[in-house]
Amino acid sequence: MLVQDSRNPFQAIWSVGEHRVAQPSLPAQQQAIIGRPELTISSVCRHWRKLAIHDPLLWNHINFRNEHIPFIRSQAYLGRSKGATIVAEARVGNAPRGTEVEIDAYFNEAFTTLFPYVRQ
Repeated sequence: MLVQDSRNPFQAIWSVGEHRVAQPSLPAQQQAIIGRPELTISSVCRHWRKLAIHDPLLWNHINFRNEHIPFIRSQAYLGRSKGATIVAEARVGNAPRGTEVEIDAYFNEAFTTLFPYVRQ
């Protein structure tokens, strides 16, 4: 049972998202679709979108998987994370196919995107 805290109404919504992600019995393709609860939650209605957009912890996980330069999605997430600690994931296997030089350039650009958000 979810109990909504009047001081943080979004907490109950986020609990729903966490529950949906933690479904290991779902096929991999379905897991990929629901694996980003911030997108699902922010698509429910205008009110939920407003709450989601302003919750930095929903946007602090940056994953460069299936994303191409100039990393528009990651830039949006970084902007919405508003100083929250960033968790970044970039794997060579998820980079676009190309030569070693092209893959190096891809990761260089990914890290250049992250650099302004690294705390000194």
